Amino acid sequence: MLPGPTNVPERIMRAMYVPMINHRSDDFVELYVDCVEKTKKVFMTEGEAVCLSASGTGAVEASVVNLIKKG
Repeated sequence: MLPGPTNVPERIMRAMYVPMINHRSDDFVELYVDCVEKTKKVFMTEGEAVCLSASGTGAVEASVVNLIKKG
């Protein structure tokens, strides 16, 4: 039950024609580092930040696992 169909602006359609960035390429590394730095600014931290490619549940699980001691 979606409120569609939805008109998609031409600039968005053109952006979808761009080839995907390989996760092992220099372009990806540059993009990832930029995302991490911007995330740190948003959360006003100088600590470590990680951008995950996962669902919300996956991100919460990763957070919980890193908060508890092994054993």
